[in-house]
Amino acid sequence: MSAAAQAAREVWGGRAFLWAWLARAFSYPRADRLSELAQAAPEAVAVAGTLGVEADADLPERAAAAGARLGELQGLHNRLFVVGLEVPPRETAYELDRTARRSAELADVGAFYRAFGLRIGAPLEPDHLVVELEFLSVLAQKIAHFAEAGAEGEEGRAVCEEAYRAFLDDHVGRWIAAFCARLEEMCEDPFLRAAGRLLLALTEAEIARLGLDPQRLSWHGPDAAAASSWPCGAGPGAAARPGSAT
Repeated sequence: MSAAAQAAREVWGGRAFLWAWLARAFSYPRADRLSELAQAAPEAVAVAGTLGVEADADLPERAAAAGARLGELQGLHNRLFVVGLEVPPRETAYELDRTARRSAELADVGAFYRAFGLRIGAPLEPDHLVVELEFLSVLAQKIAHFAEAGAEGEEGRAVCEEAYRAFLDDHVGRWIAAFCARLEEMCEDPFLRAAGRLLLALTEAEIARLGLDPQRLSWHGPDAAAASSWPCGAGPGAAARPGSAT
């Protein structure tokens, strides 16, 4: 393997590792999962450094301490991401007009997954944070593999790199900043806040590296999102349009 191929493999392998680590950080907390996150946290900080991505230096300590708060973190996860939805972990939650855009965005996300032979099982939706980050990790792993293959892997690498770029531009890059800002506002847990900062730093670093300009989404709140689905000139008492989100 040439030096260039080895370097590309290591860089893309590092990206794959970070996306996967972050996907697990925002998954439902379990004792085994928190233990794995803590064990891998020092490597996450080191890999981030090699990629020029800022990570909290005390992330390993925060990850290690999280294991002692399992019940607290499970309750917080439900409040932020599942029941209370104070920090919605889904891309389409940040669309102002969810009714008009949700089906189209879900279809587009699903098309990316199907193109690479991936299926999304319940209970997570295709636009869920964990699923989208795992997909970026899968793409980065594939690119690392093709880079290792050298000239024989050039075509496969080009396909995966284009998908990686497009998925960041069309999906992940649009809403992660809004998600992380909302997380910073609503969450006081030191581990989740540090994970959110790393997620934002990695996403923005990749956007800058690839020269992307995603159409940014914002958190408008549930009332604003509901209002955006009313017929023109109508108010809360108006009948919902056919197919409106609930």
